[in-house]
Amino acid sequence: MATDEWYTPDYVLEPIWDCLGYVDLDPCSNDIAQQRVLAGRYWTKDDDMFSKSPEEWMCDAVFMNPPYTAKAGTAGPYVARFVDMYELGCFKEGILVLNASINQKWWKPLRPFPHAIPFERIKFVDADGNPGTSPRYNNVIVFVGPEMAWPRFARHFRHFCTVYAPI
Repeated sequence: MATDEWYTPDYVLEPIWDCLGYVDLDPCSNDIAQQRVLAGRYWTKDDDMFSKSPEEWMCDAVFMNPPYTAKAGTAGPYVARFVDMYELGCFKEGILVLNASINQKWWKPLRPFPHAIPFERIKFVDADGNPGTSPRYNNVIVFVGPEMAWPRFARHFRHFCTVYAPI
């Protein structure tokens, strides 16, 4: 049975922390995930990130690994909200971890931003930190932020990813 309760492993979180400096907000989280992510603030399913006003998104750095299993549905609404909040100036930069479904309609708002494709699929971890099996799809890590910060993103992810930037 598919579950949405898989967590970003430390080897992915460490370059996220290094790149962003600090995670101010994780809008798709829970108490267990925060034992790893360590965001200043986070929202759970019950908090409903879609109901949050732009003022509630205000911060420097956002990290989001939204649910995207067959049970949860597409990452599209999460991506759209994330990019909308960035474009409104609610945060300075952010990183998303997603399925590498770059041919999907929901990917379109991410096209202007650099992304990194891990050399191997990310093995997300369970609540106890045990890695799961290799996921069905490749993954992508997307940096949403100003162009002058793109080299910093590339520097922090190139050791385990191929990094692409739009031209």
